[in-house]
This record gives sequence, C-alpha cells and structure tokens, in this order.
Amino acid sequence: MNAQEVNVIRKRLSNREILERARMEIPVVRRKLFFNTGWSGPSPERVLEEQKRVLDWLSSEGVSHHIYRRMGRDLNVLRARLASLLGTDAGEIAVTRSTTEGINIVLGGIDWRRGQKIVTTNIEHGAGLVPAYAVRDRYGLELEIVDLKDGRDTLRKLARAIDARTRLVLVSHVSFNTGLRLPLRELAALVAERGSELLVDGAQSVGVFAINLRDIGCDYYSFPGHKWMLGPDSTAALYVRKDRIAGLKICYAGNESARTFDREGNVTYQKSARKFEMCDFNAALICGWIKALEFIEQTGIENIESAIRKNATYLKQRLAGVSGVRVVTPKPWAKSAGLVAIEIKGRDAKDAFKALLKKGVIVRYTPPPSYLRISVNYFNTRDEMDALVDALGKISCP
Repeated sequence: MNAQEVNVIRKRLSNREILERARMEIPVVRRKLFFNTGWSGPSPERVLEEQKRVLDWLSSEGVSHHIYRRMGRDLNVLRARLASLLGTDAGEIAVTRSTTEGINIVLGGIDWRRGQKIVTTNIEHGAGLVPAYAVRDRYGLELEIVDLKDGRDTLRKLARAIDARTRLVLVSHVSFNTGLRLPLRELAALVAERGSELLVDGAQSVGVFAINLRDIGCDYYSFPGHKWMLGPDSTAALYVRKDRIAGLKICYAGNESARTFDREGNVTYQKSARKFEMCDFNAALICGWIKALEFIEQTGIENIESAIRKNATYLKQRLAGVSGVRVVTPKPWAKSAGLVAIEIKGRDAKDAFKALLKKGVIVRYTPPPSYLRISVNYFNTRDEMDALVDALGKISCP
C-alpha cells in the first residue's frame, strides 16, 4: 500500500470508524476486557493470516536460495518502514528478536574500562537491569540506580548521578512499572553534554505516540514489535545512531554481520546497523510484523496517540473516584503514556489481578514495588473502561 492510499484511508475514516475497524480485526476484544497490551498486544487477524500464509508457502515451496533472497527483500521493507515510523534511516535499524537482545547488543558492544559507570533507575524492567548487572560484574563497573519511584524531578535526579565517569545512561522511555514517561529529548541533550551515551528501552512507547529518534537525539533505542505495535512475538529492533555504528563492537556475530568473509581468516563487516544482525530470521514473523506496521500506517500514529491519550485520561479520572484506589502513574500526558498503574489499599496486586481475571478482565501485576498495571489502547471503549472501574470498585471494598 502506498502513501497516497494510506492518506485516503486516514481522511475517510472517523475516530469511531477507526475504533470499529480495529475491533473487527482483534479477536480478544469480542470475548474479554483486554487491558494488557503492555505485556503482549493482540495481533490483528491480518497479522495472523500473513504468518499462516508464509508458513504454508514455505512448506509447499521448499526453502532454498530463492527464498533467502525473498527474505532479504522483506527485511529491507521492514527496516525501511520502521525507519519511516521513527524518523530515522533504514541503515540505523538492526532487526532483533527482543528488546532485551537489543540492550545486550549495546551493553556487550561498548569497550568498557574498569571504574566506568552506568546510570540507570529503579523503575526499569529486568530487560535493562539484569544485562547492566552482568556487565558491571564482568568489567568492574560502578552502577548507580536513581530513585524515580515518585516520578518527580526526574531530570534533576538523573543529572545529579551523571558524572565524568559515566559511560552510559540506561533508561526506559516509559517505565513498565509506574507508567512514568521521561523527558527524553532533554535527557539526551544532558547526556551528550556530559560526554556520555544514552541507551533507551522503548518497550512501552513505540506504537503509543509519535517518536522521532533523530529529533530526540539518543544514541541507542531498543524496542519490540509484539506490544503496542501489535506484531508477532519474538520481533524487535535496535536503533543505533549512524555515528555510533562504527564504534560499537559486535558481541554476536554470524553470516549476516559480514559483508564478505572467507575461510582463510579474512572478513569485512556490514557498515550499517545490519552488522549487529547475526543469522536468519523467522520469515513468518517478519512478514507478520510488516502487516502490523501496515495496520499502524492505515490508522495513523497521530490518531492512535490521540485515542490512547483520551482513554488514559478518562480512566485516570474514573479511577480517582474509586475508594481505596491510588493512581501511581502521573496524570499529565506528557509524563505518561498508555500504562496506568494503581495501588489498592489493603489489597495485594497479584490477588487483585486474579480477582479481575475471574471477571474476564485481563490486566497484569508488576514485580515489587508491585502495582496493578492497566494498559489502555486505542481499541478500548469507554464501556470497557467503565466495566473495569466497576470491577475494581467491588474488589477494593473492605
């Protein structure tokens, strides 16, 4: 589908039509109250059908050189469409299998020196923290964990931690736990001014609101395809800013990392971010992710952001009126996204999750400090949010 066709669709569909069209293609909303995109987004039927089509095609066609060439073309399409969505160049995109893999590629590719420092926060996912602990222990680094649980003065607190020894700052664009959105552009400028580099976990941001990585100015940005982008599981990508590609060493290497090599010890590596890709990918997953991107393009990321913003604002307002419920996520949209984290007085988050699940409501609870986390997407309706609030009101009563 070309840009002109996409623009026609955007102009033709009202917000209500976009909502109805999305719900027609997402099976789970016909059976459940689904508020867990932040864990794994429900793929539209076209994504599932594309994966089945590719698997059937591979089974009947037989894999050989012609399939390998086709796969290369599909990967080029994927990189180009991701770059277009994120305001960058295709050469700065490496296809990976998870956000965690992308973070490990960066942490494993930096030429660390004993005594250097990593700055991170206490509202990070294990995808960032555990790899940071691993390189700390391997290279004798210092790791400073900044307390951002209260969501206040985030830039000032991070600035205080970044000193002359800081080699890397590792943060989430949007915290998986509290739902806090960091002022990334300002942070990237601060990090650059201090002579450090910025690695961002984009698991809870890509597919929620418009992102321009060139405008933000970060050095590295790792993100998944299976959450807010509604793509298949085990799909992800890593952005490496063009001027960082040459200096970031390869920690995983394979056929795809090399431009040429022989059996006499000679090798030349890819000059683009493709040097961080090491082996073949699952063709069905790649083609399914392209279909998920098509779904985003047809809807429009601006329309998606507008709808998620309205839904998240509405839900926070409704939750504020429920006795015993405290909304942890900041109220302003500029400091939040599609995640709404709450505490229920006197109720364990895991127990609350189980009680909601029995009522057909799917959310999640987070690790300590444990919150009940609600993912609000653009395909959720106000009736669904009202039903969720009613259910929470019943389980929050003493």
